[in-house]
Amino acid sequence: MKATIALELEFEIDFDATPEEKMTRHYPGCPAQVEINGLELIGVKDIYLPSNVHDGLFDTIMCMHEDDIEQACWEVVGEYQAERAMSDAECRRDMREDR
Repeated sequence: MKATIALELEFEIDFDATPEEKMTRHYPGCPAQVEINGLELIGVKDIYLPSNVHDGLFDTIMCMHEDDIEQACWEVVGEYQAERAMSDAECRRDMREDR
């Protein structure tokens, strides 16, 4: 006998984001990029997978869901940038009021 089940899994994404660099006269610039360093299942601590299975699973997940994973990363970057801009604006306002 065989059974099939679809499970919804949550992953924590470890990533590095590089902002866009504008082109200058002496530098061609580069687009914004996200580099996925790893995925960790949330709520699952003790799963043993041999390294060759682990690498294959990571590659499979990335192949099937790369766009969704990158979009989630860019959303985090956007939220961070918005918070940073708000913090900077509040700091400038506070400095103006203290004059």
